[in-house]
Amino acid sequence: MKLKEVCKIIGGNPAPKEGFSSSAEALPFVKMKDLGKAHLTNNLVEIETRIDPNFGRKKNMRIIKKGSVLLPRSGSVALNHRAILGQDSFMVSHICALEVISKELFNEYLYYFLCTKRLDNITKKTTGLDAITFEDIGNIKINFPSLSEQKKIVQILDTADSLRQKRKEQLKLIDDYLKSVFLEMFGDPVRNEKGWKVFKMLDICSKVTDGTHDKPKRLDSGVKFITGKHIKPFKIDYENSDYVSRSDHEEIYRRCNPEKGDVLYTNIGVNVGTAALNTAEYPFSMKNVALLKLTKEKVAPRYIESFLNYEFVRNDVLRKISLGGAQQFIGLQDIKKIDIPIPSLDIQNKFVSIVEQVEQTKQKMRASLAEMDNHFNALMQRYFG
Repeated sequence: MKLKEVCKIIGGNPAPKEGFSSSAEALPFVKMKDLGKAHLTNNLVEIETRIDPNFGRKKNMRIIKKGSVLLPRSGSVALNHRAILGQDSFMVSHICALEVISKELFNEYLYYFLCTKRLDNITKKTTGLDAITFEDIGNIKINFPSLSEQKKIVQILDTADSLRQKRKEQLKLIDDYLKSVFLEMFGDPVRNEKGWKVFKMLDICSKVTDGTHDKPKRLDSGVKFITGKHIKPFKIDYENSDYVSRSDHEEIYRRCNPEKGDVLYTNIGVNVGTAALNTAEYPFSMKNVALLKLTKEKVAPRYIESFLNYEFVRNDVLRKISLGGAQQFIGLQDIKKIDIPIPSLDIQNKFVSIVEQVEQTKQKMRASLAEMDNHFNALMQRYFG
């Protein structure tokens, strides 16, 4: 059966420039960033903008019903965001809504089904953006068991997903704890309320450089190749890295040689301004990432990692020195000029000791989360594979 036989496929409206309201009667206006922030959720309710319903009616804006399944239809198709709408809402035109009209299909079953489908392989380029047509969405084939069996499957998947979401929340709470420890020990680093001596980044580094600016050919295997997308605050995703040839790696590595204990700092793209300590003991090469080789007699790398990831520091750096059009960019000369309050090495090392103890707990929790993810993915494969 095709989706168009069991669903009404609905588009949204262009984002309005007026009609906003904070009243209790106002309806949410779902933008792509709301969908992207949630990424995958069976209850999308955290929506930033609200619209006066009278304005919406006047402008003939469509109201998308609670329970509809949302997915990107242009610009962000490859990111595979999926959500079940948690309340009646207006919606931007870059998003598509599937309203189930068949009494034989459960909307939550449809949501999980769509979570397994990559739609970027059927996109078309329109005005430079990846887009998928209503016709293409409608022609997607879906098979489903009886309604009672669908609900049983959804209950199993909800339970498995709930366990891993709780584990993710626990990891977030640990990160919040470390932020509070950092502030307690060092104070607000932007205001430098404890009066630490301030150094430029260049003063505490033996080397500040970045990876290649070229586009080496990606391979299925070879030497690991880390880009900005692989770096999140405090974490480098080595496992899902790209690969380049040995010869390309050696050429890049001559200029930019990340080693264990160096801090990597994303200086362009979606994760710009995020830092992570390199814990890998093997060589790899990089693109869109700055390399900070710190003088360890002056500063603890873990302290600099935490300093750069502190929200107000990141915002302050981007506000002062970020350049670029579509992509934010922090140049090497600007990185070298970043002001950093430096406490005594003894105090820094006390903080590092706390971080390392907490990191052991986090590693165990991450391993547990990986097992939960594997279990959930196995269930998805069983029911929809």
